[in-house]
Amino acid sequence: MDIWGWVEKLTEELEESGQDRVASLFYRIVDLICDNEIAQVEALLPEALAAAKAMENPWAEVFFRHQEMRLRLGLRGEGESALPSVVDLLEFAHSDACEGCPQAVCTTQDISSCYANMDALGWAEERKAVCMEGMNKIDPSWACFNCLSIEYSDALADQGKHEEALAFYEDSLKKRKEHGDEEYVYDYHVRVDRLIRMRRFADALAVLDQADAMDGNKYRADLRMDSSLLRSRVLAELGRYEEAWDILPNWSEIIPGDYRRWLDAASLVAMAVPEHNSWGLGSAFQQALEQFSAVGAHRRIMQTGEQAVRLAIARGSVSSPRRALAIMRRHLDKLREPLGADLLIEELERAAAAVPALALPVAADKLVEHIRESDHSNAEEGLDWLFTAMEELPDDSELLFMTCSALSAMRAGEEVRELLWSYIRRNPLESEKAVDEFIRYTPHDKPEELEALAVYIEDHLPHMADWSRLYIAYRANNLEDVAEHAARFLEKMPEKIGARLIWANAAMANKDFATAARLRAEVVELEAGREGGDPNYYRWDLLVSATCMRDWKLVRDTCIAMDFDVEPGDEPIDDPGQYVRIRYQEDGDWHTAYARRNGPVTARITTCNWPRQIQRLNDWVVFDPAPLESEPENEEERQHFCTPYYLEHILEKGNCVSYFADGFFPGDEEWKRFAEALEGRGVVVDIRSNDDYSIVDPDAPEEEETAGTAASAPEAPERERDAAGGDEGAEGDEGDEGDEGSGIPAGRLPGIYFLLGVPASFSPTELDAILSEETKAWAHPLAWAALAEAAGKPVERHKAIMEKYDL
Repeated sequence: MDIWGWVEKLTEELEESGQDRVASLFYRIVDLICDNEIAQVEALLPEALAAAKAMENPWAEVFFRHQEMRLRLGLRGEGESALPSVVDLLEFAHSDACEGCPQAVCTTQDISSCYANMDALGWAEERKAVCMEGMNKIDPSWACFNCLSIEYSDALADQGKHEEALAFYEDSLKKRKEHGDEEYVYDYHVRVDRLIRMRRFADALAVLDQADAMDGNKYRADLRMDSSLLRSRVLAELGRYEEAWDILPNWSEIIPGDYRRWLDAASLVAMAVPEHNSWGLGSAFQQALEQFSAVGAHRRIMQTGEQAVRLAIARGSVSSPRRALAIMRRHLDKLREPLGADLLIEELERAAAAVPALALPVAADKLVEHIRESDHSNAEEGLDWLFTAMEELPDDSELLFMTCSALSAMRAGEEVRELLWSYIRRNPLESEKAVDEFIRYTPHDKPEELEALAVYIEDHLPHMADWSRLYIAYRANNLEDVAEHAARFLEKMPEKIGARLIWANAAMANKDFATAARLRAEVVELEAGREGGDPNYYRWDLLVSATCMRDWKLVRDTCIAMDFDVEPGDEPIDDPGQYVRIRYQEDGDWHTAYARRNGPVTARITTCNWPRQIQRLNDWVVFDPAPLESEPENEEERQHFCTPYYLEHILEKGNCVSYFADGFFPGDEEWKRFAEALEGRGVVVDIRSNDDYSIVDPDAPEEEETAGTAASAPEAPERERDAAGGDEGAEGDEGDEGDEGSGIPAGRLPGIYFLLGVPASFSPTELDAILSEETKAWAHPLAWAALAEAAGKPVERHKAIMEKYDL
């Protein structure tokens, strides 16, 4: 069954009614999940769910809520933290309002996945039961049949029934094929996992080779990651440790849903090759354990904790095993059944207790100085020393802060806060820096910890209580509370600039540019009066605020103070300079536009967006002056480098529109004349095709006409641009197959597609006439159907061109 049929029909209806944005979310979110793009999915889901509710379409709501579960259960690896949402979705999807919804079956998979993340072994029987119930309601023609088959097979494998798990999955694959399905890359990956569990590593490697030779689905980031992790694991099991380590992706690239598999491979290598068993690996294990703890992945904590403890003991660490075991103890009672986890913890605790303590290299009161002077780089070893020293000197603040730094390097944020909190309670009158550090190490999703801190220190350090509440308000983007607490803090500590900076940033986020400019001007004044101060560092931020509020006198005065070649006055600065790239977020996606810099922090965007996107051409924008990338060291690369900046604010919209044109490329000389003729009339010509784009030659012999494949306009690769935001030029002469490097196949013509950007006031009729006049002598035509329709002209001619040349 095509469970996507209703989605296709709904999106077509939405597009026809002008709701292209909502229609695009159905496929966009699914693609982003397959690409492991957690942040982008998080940004788009609220909009998608709101749209589904606004449409009063329960099926669409089930669809998007299931994608949310794919994000939470798959990409984030959530367990018990997601259970209430999973159960609520399951009940909603099977209510009368959602009767007949094909995606209701997917919610059965969600509940099984959630159980697996919580306690795969403890809930194995229930996982099998819920999967079998779901499979009995459908047939193998459903895509859901495969998902549920994998879940059922996983549960068997988690019970140690590996041969049965593989046989079950092979049988389900056979049934799928009988219903017209085919074998995909992920089918091979499931088979590899089962073979690994059966310890048939050579067979697993052979199957992986077969999977990697397949073309299908290679574009998906999740499948590429699966392949790397599986191959690393297999090679490690085969004793090919260095090969396994070399292909293991960087830890920073791994999403939480893949933590366990990465650590499985890494632990095999590290246990066999001691030089890979580093404190950095211990840090990765600690990060994973804290993540599993936060999301309620209880059984994974036992599995990963065992690896972490054994590796840490092998490194001779005292504190790391204790830290991992504390998390394991905390989650032991949350398992459905211990199933040996309690005995495992006891065994590991005995082994950890036998690790001898490291002797301090110097006296406790000299340790901080020793570590600094020796440039000690092993955070784990240093941490063991520091804990030993703190037993002697528990209230030594230098020891405290260095211990916190080492714990942070080991990703033990929760322990950092516990250590700081203990110090603050013992030394309430001397803990200003400890309070500041506690705030810095407190996650944004734990404001209650900062409020508890503020309550405790209110009588001892009232200004730091305000400082703590200032951070609570800032992280919640509550400008009113930020202003209140910042003002109260500054009444007590008027010389501090930190509160002003936070207040100014909050004001900028809420478009209160006047307040931000006032505060940043005060910061500049304070910094100028400080010995060794650098007021120019803060003047850049002042320029941004002053520009956003259009205070051109302040902008010019600030530039003069920075020794820029600017005259005093109260007019905007408009001095065209270098081209830059402007990076901005819109509709949940990141975009980049080329722009011409015309002031210290302003630019005019020079490139078009596609007709159905929000148009940014000619927008006058303010950008954050901190470059997002450094200039390349290579001189040749530097010549073509165009510095990227974040968009801060749009001063003035360009009020432009764009139209799409596609067809024959007439050669360099004729194209240059054509482009200059349009640009001379105020039309921006923005090429989007690459040099090898080609179209069908309708006059070619039939056998030649089929050579090659025409690229459709929306999917063809975007042409590289120079610093001016233009194109590098389409090479080749008219219909000349022999152009060196042209890439144009026999039986085809060189093609080009591009956007035309004009002010919204520009008459479509006039633009249609210009194009007709400028291309009338070309050997082959262009098509611009949307522009013709906007101009009230017949579109049949353009549609005929599109069909004739396969545009």
